[in-house]
Amino acid sequence: MMPLILTVPPRVLVIGAGKAGLIKVRSALRYQQDVTLMSTEFSAACQGETCRQIQADFYKMTAGEMSAWGLIYLTIPWPSSLTEQAFIELLAKELMAMDKLVCVSCQPSLGNVVNPCSRRVDDYTLTLSGADMRPKNTIVLTERLARQLALMLKDNVKHEKIPTL
Repeated sequence: MMPLILTVPPRVLVIGAGKAGLIKVRSALRYQQDVTLMSTEFSAACQGETCRQIQADFYKMTAGEMSAWGLIYLTIPWPSSLTEQAFIELLAKELMAMDKLVCVSCQPSLGNVVNPCSRRVDDYTLTLSGADMRPKNTIVLTERLARQLALMLKDNVKHEKIPTL
């Protein structure tokens, strides 16, 4: 795994308007991404977000219909249907063959991107990811580290200049 931070924001497609989808939308918007949310239904919380919304059945889409986006987040639960599982596996392969960044939150090994938990602290971006970490644990740990970093930066600004490399 090689961590990267994208300096040129891609157009983002978030598939699924549940809790995970809402988190991805808010995260992408926080970093000024051009975001589109696709789902068959949208919660009130999702409807209140400032992103484009497409009401569509993901399982009826093709990779070609998703070609306008550079980063595709699949935030729906892993389906019990073998047909739907095969659809996701094939679609992920097709999108990656089109040089798209694909994050499959329910089966990370299917995509070519794992989206870590990130927080901005002053001019810094703190990013955390771990093997087999549950999202809730990663979020809690990232928020704790962000608070500690903020305190360190505040303390260093007051008392000592941080040396540059």
